[in-house]
Amino acid sequence: MRQGLNTQISETQIEFYRANGYVVIEGLLDDAELGVWRETLADEHLPLIYTK
Repeated sequence: MRQGLNTQISETQIEFYRANGYVVIEGLLDDAELGVWRETLADEHLPLIYTK
């Protein structure tokens, strides 16, 4: 896992989440971390929707 990951979100992101029920946090996961999540979800037989 990367060191110094910024996990703070802005007030604008919080407002967006409250209005829409989701928020996109660009760069939260790097390609390797995202790959682990995708494999985990696939292994659990959950539907996985993503774009490359």
